[in-house]
Amino acid sequence: MRAVVGQQISVAAARTHLSRLVQAGGSAYDARVPGLDRLFPTPTQIAEVVPDPVPGTAPDPQRPLRLPGRSTAAVLTAARDLASGALVIDRATDPVLLRESLVQRPSIGPWTAAYVAMRVLGDPDAWLSTDVALVAGARSLGMLPAPVPTREAHRVLARRAESWAPWRSYAVMHLWQAAARASSDAAGSRLRR
Repeated sequence: MRAVVGQQISVAAARTHLSRLVQAGGSAYDARVPGLDRLFPTPTQIAEVVPDPVPGTAPDPQRPLRLPGRSTAAVLTAARDLASGALVIDRATDPVLLRESLVQRPSIGPWTAAYVAMRVLGDPDAWLSTDVALVAGARSLGMLPAPVPTREAHRVLARRAESWAPWRSYAVMHLWQAAARASSDAAGSRLRR
């Protein structure tokens, strides 16, 4: 659910949507830690609290997920399929079959399917082909020439990643960390000026 909600939006925006979803549908929980008082909603709870988008009408501004209709429909389809058993995601699931199953659902693309396989199943060979942070990380490490346009950089990096199989998930994590370090270093140097 978190991966589907977070598609094509910033981490901060995804966190906001997910927080509202937890408040609307998550069960109360006594964690004895301030602020940790709800569980993430189950697929059934999500299907119960998130209204179906109605094309041609203005959505309720107070709805739990304030995503575009297509994105909301993707969340609802995935939640209903998980709740009914039409979509099974557990450690025994084959990562390739999971990715194929996910991309057959509305508005779930290869990036999200690979991300779920990597994060949920621990797939060691997931590659997130259009991830901008991978390109940023590769550039920060000198793996890609700076003047290469982003679209071409994705292709160049994906070709290079083929040689990293069957361990491309580890490369993803390494490149994400390199991108984060480069971003942090750049922010720090701006502050020092």
